[in-house]
This record gives sequence, structure tokens and C-alpha cells, in this order.
Amino acid sequence: MAAQSSRRRTLVTSKAFYPLFWTQFLGATNDNILKNAFILAVVYKGYPTFGLPSGAFVTLIGGLFVLPYVLFSGWSGELSDGVDKKSLAKVIKWLELGIVCIASLGFYQTSSQMLLTSIFLMGTHSAFFGPLKYSLIPEIILTEDLVRGNAWVESGTFLAILLGTILGGLLISLQHGALWTSVALVFTSIAGLYTSTLYRNTASINIRSLVPKSFIKSTILLFHTLKDYPTAGSSVFLISCFWAIGGGVLSLFPAFCKDILNIGETETTGLLASFTLGIGLGSLLCAKLSGEKPKSKHVFLGALGLGTMLMAMSISGQSVAFYVSTLFLAALSSGFFTLPLYVSLQTSVSKTKQSRIIAANNVSNAIGMVMISALLLLFFRLGGTTRSAMFLLGALQFCFVGFFALRFHKNGI
Repeated sequence: MAAQSSRRRTLVTSKAFYPLFWTQFLGATNDNILKNAFILAVVYKGYPTFGLPSGAFVTLIGGLFVLPYVLFSGWSGELSDGVDKKSLAKVIKWLELGIVCIASLGFYQTSSQMLLTSIFLMGTHSAFFGPLKYSLIPEIILTEDLVRGNAWVESGTFLAILLGTILGGLLISLQHGALWTSVALVFTSIAGLYTSTLYRNTASINIRSLVPKSFIKSTILLFHTLKDYPTAGSSVFLISCFWAIGGGVLSLFPAFCKDILNIGETETTGLLASFTLGIGLGSLLCAKLSGEKPKSKHVFLGALGLGTMLMAMSISGQSVAFYVSTLFLAALSSGFFTLPLYVSLQTSVSKTKQSRIIAANNVSNAIGMVMISALLLLFFRLGGTTRSAMFLLGALQFCFVGFFALRFHKNGI
């Protein structure tokens, strides 16, 4: 037991591991500072929306952030396998510093055009760093430490999302909020750039190797691999359904809090943090109830609960406490829905194909989020409201429960 504890501490403080941990942590934090600050600036500070309702414009922000995952995931995976990953991380971090400088100028000038551009570029940064960090882990730690190493990276990403969301909301709500948000973006980016320089034994990169041969072909080949694994294919589809619905809910969240709950920026940020924590708590509870093997019934119950809670949130005339508790139950259900699916994705394919299957899952998730963003934009154009959009997302979730009952439950996990 003492030896295990010592190894755990050694892994966290290892010079090989902590540069990756902190680089990805700071990058994920910056993603969410930028996104949440811009979203709340649109909803509460009147940043230009080009004639769109604020809810629709927030949906556009979310769609632009995930679009690079659709466009570049195949290329980014191929690139990570073809060049020195540690050196590539430095290049990506230098680009991130340039991106947040554009975003800072956008906040200074109250320019939604510049901020939308920076959102797309920040999504591109994340689309390239994601495959890199997961493929770098086996290169820098021992095989017996892979589970803990991945757990630390996943936990760090979760905490970074929470921290970035809270910071983005709090900073933009301050007096001179645009300035404080810009300072946070630049400082966090510089810190991430510094940690990326701590990698040992890096090599130079040939600039020509960064030019894609055919990133569209690379992406298509990912889905050809997925066809050979029907259970994994069902898992990918359902995970993508979750990310689509979840992305839609988060894009509606600020307008829902302002127009329906009548609460301010600080309270909105607090609710968003509790929603994020609820998903984590649901995952932990699902893991405890599952034991050693995940159970397909938890996916069914989670999907059913999420759909029910989202439809309940469309009921008018309820107290704030009703909507808060409903939102928290939706988050708990999300944890039950996703955890068994991710385990299935990792265990139902051969080890030689796992990275490609996970890459295909990332692309599919992004496609789902882009599609839901487009659907909500059309819905608002046709006169839909935030409340009715919540009902629509809940109804779509029930459709995915039907798919699960017919296909995934029959195949098992």
C-alpha cells in the first residue's frame, strides 16, 4: 500500500508527466474562460449578435468552437503520429498565445467578429492538442501507470472546464471585465507555453510535415474502421447524442437563466458549475453501483432521466428551486448515461484500433454538436423560444433512448 501511494505521488510530480498535465490543464482552462466570457458578454453586456436572438447567437458560438473537430480531427491524429509530439505541443501553445491576443483585442473593441474568429481558432487549437495528449501519455509513463495517468489527465480536464467556466463568468462581470478577462487569457496561455517547454528530449519539426496530405481522406478512413465494430459504433452514436444534447443545453443555459430564472451573471456561473459537478457526481455514483463491469441498464436509466428532466424544464410557472433541482438531476442522469458507453468504447475493440475508434468518436461528437447548433438556429429563426427549445432537446433524447432499446441493449456492453 505504501509503495502504491509512493508511486502515485511520483507519477504526479514526475518531470516526464507533469509538463503534459499542466499544459493540457491550462489549455482547457483558457478554452472555457474565452467561451463563457464571450457567451455572458453577449447575453448580459449587449455584445453585437448581427440580428440574431442571444440564444441563437450563443448556439453559433458553440457550433464554431466544435466545427474544427469535424474539419481537422483526421489530420490532427495523423500529424501527431508523424512528428515529435513534445515539439508539436510547443508549436500549438505558441499559436494559442496568438489566438488569445486576437480574443483580447476583440474584448477591447467589443468586436463579436474578432471573438467569433478566436473561438473558431481556439477550437482548432483544441482539436490538434487532443489527439496529441492522449497519444503522448504512453510515451512518457510506464505501462502499469497508464490507468492512473489517464485518470489524472481526465480529472485535470474536468477541473479545468469548471475553473475556466467560473473564471470566465466572474471576470467578465467585473468592472472593466473585458480587461480582466484578457489578462487572464494571456497569463494562462503564457503559463501553458512555459509548461510545454519543460518536456525533455524534444526534436525539431520540419515545417513541411505540418502540411496535410489529405485530412478529409484521413477523417473518412476513421469511419471505415468503425464499421468493423458494431458495439463500438452504437457507443459512438450514443455518446455523440449526449454531446449534441449537452452542447445544446449549455448553449441555451445563459438565456434560460436570464429570461426564465431571472438571475444574474454570478448566479448563472454558479449554476453552470453545479451542473458540471453533477455530471461528475453521476459518473462516480454509476461507477460505484456498477462494480467491476458497467451495466447497460444504467445507460437506459440515464438517458431516460436526462430526457425527462429536460422536458420538465420546459414547464412554465415553477419556482427557481424546481428548475435548479431539475437541472441537477439532468446532470446526474448524464453521468449514468455516458460512463458505461466510454468503457464499452475502450473494451469492445482491439488495442491496435483503439486510437482510431476514439478519433472517430471525437469527429462524431463534433458533427453531432454542429448539427444540434444548426437545428437550434433554425428553430429560433422559425420563432422558437428558449423554453420550447429545452422541450425539443428532451424529446430528441427520448428518440435516442428508443435507439438504445432496439440496438445497444440487445448487443450488450
